[in-house]
Amino acid sequence: MKLLHLAALILIITGCASAPEKFTGPNNKDAYSIDCRRSMTECYKQAIIVCPNGYNVIGSTSSSRLVTNTYTNQSISVAMNNFAVECK
Repeated sequence: MKLLHLAALILIITGCASAPEKFTGPNNKDAYSIDCRRSMTECYKQAIIVCPNGYNVIGSTSSSRLVTNTYTNQSISVAMNNFAVECK
């Protein structure tokens, strides 16, 4: 049962990327901030969707966060990635 709780927590934390947030980029073009939890590859896929004519990367960050399962008291490290692109 503890393993099931841990698996559910991992699925929740490593779920799909959140919806890209639109803003005006440095060249007054549409830009997007994209959060993706699994890998930067997920960010690149989202960038292609929001900028089908191409994009320029204007920033990116990667970090990790330690999350503890309160049921099992086990901790896991979760990747947190953010990618900012300006559409061409």
